[in-house]
Amino acid sequence: RDGIFSYYTKPYTDTKTGNKIITVSQDIKINNVNYGVVAMDINFRELEEYVNNIGLLNTGYVLLVDENGDILVDNNDDKSFSGSVSSSKFWSDFKALSDDKKNVVSTYTERIDGTPVTVSVVRDEVTGWSLVGIVGNSEITNVTDKITNATLASAVVAFIIFTKEIKRINTVMHAVSKGDFSKRIEVKKKDEFGLLETSFNEMVDNVAGLIKNVEERSSVIIKASGNISDISKTTT
Repeated sequence: RDGIFSYYTKPYTDTKTGNKIITVSQDIKINNVNYGVVAMDINFRELEEYVNNIGLLNTGYVLLVDENGDILVDNNDDKSFSGSVSSSKFWSDFKALSDDKKNVVSTYTERIDGTPVTVSVVRDEVTGWSLVGIVGNSEITNVTDKITNATLASAVVAFIIFTKEIKRINTVMHAVSKGDFSKRIEVKKKDEFGLLETSFNEMVDNVAGLIKNVEERSSVIIKASGNISDISKTTT
């Protein structure tokens, strides 16, 4: 790294081993004097397996293309492109982006062989190659609908639980507001409602204790007032 990038060949067949490989090379310069080249061969099959194992929902697939749009790693599910994506509108739009924007995922919607699809493209900064992911819009819609339905169902269930808990709390609060401090909320959960119900019960206990203390003190005051009244009569 550090601003020095190697040179990558396109995949080719090694004459000695018969394997499909790519060669990565870098010239060696010291004070602008070229002292040679260091290079290594990489088995391209590992990269092919990696790209082919990238899953996009059920019917989506991923391609690896070079800077010209030529397909380096194809996919068995690809029935739309014949060796290149360069003639596609999404590739033209992608090529028009600045280099900085090509290094983040760019998403396009278009028709390929008459089928609406969503295409995502991201370029590798070092090799200049790009991963192209293609998913049918119908499958995206189905997945989105499932997520929406699941979210809606969860919201309905949550609302029912919420209103049920509020009703339980409101029933006890109404009784307490009428002066019945014997009522308590039965705490059944350990979530936020459980904490709220526990705090409410503690509040009712404290208020009930305060009222009881006031009643006891009132009794003492009333008794003392009676004694004072008797002493006043006796004094009179």
